Amino acid sequence: MLTSRTLRGKRLAAIAAAGLLAAGIAACSSGSSSTGGSTSSSTGTSTGGSQPALVMESSPENSITDDFNPFATTAPVYGMGADGLIYEPLIQFNLAKPPQYYPYLATGYTWGAGGKSITFTIRTGVKWSDGQAFTPADVVFTYNLLKANPKINLNGLPITGATASGNSVTVTFSASQYTNLLNVAGVAILPQHVWSSAGDPSTYTDAKPVGTGPYTLSNFTPEGFTLTANTSYWQKVPVKKVYFPAYASNTGAQNALFSGQIDWTGNFIPGLQQSFVNTDPSHHGFWMAPNATNALFPNLNKWPTNQLAVRQAISAAIDRTQIGSQGEAGLEAPTTSATGLTLPTFSAWTSAPVTSNSLSAKADAATAQSILTKAG
Repeated sequence: MLTSRTLRGKRLAAIAAAGLLAAGIAACSSGSSSTGGSTSSSTGTSTGGSQPALVMESSPENSITDDFNPFATTAPVYGMGADGLIYEPLIQFNLAKPPQYYPYLATGYTWGAGGKSITFTIRTGVKWSDGQAFTPADVVFTYNLLKANPKINLNGLPITGATASGNSVTVTFSASQYTNLLNVAGVAILPQHVWSSAGDPSTYTDAKPVGTGPYTLSNFTPEGFTLTANTSYWQKVPVKKVYFPAYASNTGAQNALFSGQIDWTGNFIPGLQQSFVNTDPSHHGFWMAPNATNALFPNLNKWPTNQLAVRQAISAAIDRTQIGSQGEAGLEAPTTSATGLTLPTFSAWTSAPVTSNSLSAKADAATAQSILTKAG
């Protein structure tokens, strides 16, 4: 394991964005500068005396298409993280502090049958953005749709069926899913009255998305799109408008951020502290969530990496500090836990006997040589 690394999965980006919006957080107010990349002045980000739009950018795209299908992983909108503000899961997970989670379209759950089934209590009083009522039937429809269409079953859930009884939905599996709650309960729930006639869900172009989430699509252009607060949302929506500009490269997005045209971004930015934070420390900041790690996965079946001593020597010879400094511009700390877990984020999954078992953050050539010599 090398350095802590923020998960850049598209659904995760959406979840992170949703968390920020729910809290009403913006790094700085939207600007109207015309230098570098797209400008926000033509998108209605400033609405006179009303609240300006929060400008978000998390994935440069060469071009964008009007498709909010939450299962279309190659769609630009998916990469930009916007579909997660329209479609919601049963449970929302705090990826920065697992195993903390928040009930969303489900208010609770219970495991059954040795982890081969899970029953969710479905939230009442929720509406789809087109005004129709959200019901347990929508949840059943979504999970059975994943079962019937492997291409949208993005996490390979071994679903054998889903049924409703009153206000509860039970999903069954062919294998225990005790340790897979995030993927089981993190599925984007779809409106049956829309998607039942959508055809192949993996290729369906969702140009007019109907979700239960805090935002609805207001307008779409090749330069970007705007989401506005869902007036029938079951929670308060502090930020009333969000604009997603389209940038073809990290450079364009970075220039826009530095000139005040973007409020929130998820891009990798070298020199972030000096070039951005230090220019306005009262309003500019960054946070690197240690959700995952850069890692080496040696082949355990072929020589020489099938030899334990070789793997131990490689580990000892790696300079984790330099990898974090050079490869991640010093924004990410080395992962030194022998468990491979990024601590303290995943401390709930470790225990005292191994918590103190640490690897060196620096390269130790002498130790690597010693390991190989001892092994012959």
